Amino acid sequence: MALKDRLKGTKINMWASRMGLCGCLFFIMGGIDNFFYPGGMWVGIYCEAVAFILIPLLWPFKKLGPVLKIFTWNYILSAVIMGAVSICAFLQPATVSGGVVMIFSGLLFLLAFFLGETHEEPRRGGE
Repeated sequence: MALKDRLKGTKINMWASRMGLCGCLFFIMGGIDNFFYPGGMWVGIYCEAVAFILIPLLWPFKKLGPVLKIFTWNYILSAVIMGAVSICAFLQPATVSGGVVMIFSGLLFLLAFFLGETHEEPRRGGE
């Protein structure tokens, strides 16, 4: 049985966005810790900024309109962004876990693309 058949009905892109939200939380926690590391304050500021920019994009706020559609409907772009923002996180020990989770989120976005998932309108929670 092929992987595509086994995952039928599973929305991998939703799992990827939730993993990205988890990575944002790790970035926030690790960024706060980095304020107290010698020479790590700039990584902390970077991780805090990335987290607060990505949270509205990963948890679909409908007021963002076309920006949200570009980010959430293009799985390749989402995967590249997740991989790109995680690179700087590996420079300090406090944010490594956030970087790993972001890379895993990007891999899930790639898997969603290669399995040919289609996107539905963004919903929040139980809507």
